[in-house]
Amino acid sequence: MSELEQKAVEILDKLEAITVNYAPDVADAALAAVQVSAVSEITARATFAAIVAICWFILLGFRKRVIGKINEGERGLEEHLFFWTAAAGSLLFVLSVMALFELSDVWTWVSLFNPELGLAHKVTGL
Repeated sequence: MSELEQKAVEILDKLEAITVNYAPDVADAALAAVQVSAVSEITARATFAAIVAICWFILLGFRKRVIGKINEGERGLEEHLFFWTAAAGSLLFVLSVMALFELSDVWTWVSLFNPELGLAHKVTGL
């Protein structure tokens, strides 16, 4: 065996020893990272959904106030009420659907409760 082959064998033996010693710790760290990532995604998506819900309440409060002013006799508010309610309502409807779809991502929930399967999904790229 040549000197170069001998060095390659030594390096491979050292790599094998490192892999055997540290593989369980690396695997545990990867699983924990997958769970933390899932919690982070769910938290961000739930925050987005909460912001959309708050905006719905603000829109409904705005609409109620404007209708109260219209009933009191103020003129010219009907067009503003229709425009702003339709525009904001349409936008909030789209954002609500997005929030529901984001929260219903199956792989995020799988990664949270079964990190091994979530890691396999991320590694395989399916």
